[in-house]
Amino acid sequence: VDVRSRTITASAFVTNTWSVTDRVTLTGSARVNWTDVRLRDQIGTALTGDHSFRSVNPAAGVTWQAHRRLNVYGGFTQSSRVPTPVELTCADPDDPCRLPNAFVSDPPLAQIVARTWEAGVRTTDVPVRLTLAVFSTTAHDDLIFVSSGTARGEGHFENIDRTYRRGLEVGARYE
Repeated sequence: VDVRSRTITASAFVTNTWSVTDRVTLTGSARVNWTDVRLRDQIGTALTGDHSFRSVNPAAGVTWQAHRRLNVYGGFTQSSRVPTPVELTCADPDDPCRLPNAFVSDPPLAQIVARTWEAGVRTTDVPVRLTLAVFSTTAHDDLIFVSSGTARGEGHFENIDRTYRRGLEVGARYE
């Protein structure tokens, strides 16, 4: 295998914060991404391909200073990741590859889009700062490596409908 790849990404980001009252603040932002992945097979043409991905990833949040030492917050963010050249060249279940040393001609993959909701509370202006947050992330078109060959370690990458990540974060910091 002899493949040359080139990934070009251009992005634009905007954000603003609005003080609704002296205790409530809103934040909004958006990031626009343009990514092109170019693959050139140096031996033949089976692995040659051009892949383009576009995304707009918004985010919004609100904070409320409920008490002079207690802050409550919540927010939504969206992020995205394009498939890597390795994932793009190993995506055919009928022609599995052996990672990381073999690539095959494959169908295109979709970029991963993850949406996260988070809410929490944190103490402020005290020697011991505490944070408690809950989050839920749903990743659409997540990429996984699926075993599909006859030999051990053979398989392919494919998009799956959804994966979920949910959790609770607790933190403490002393100054």
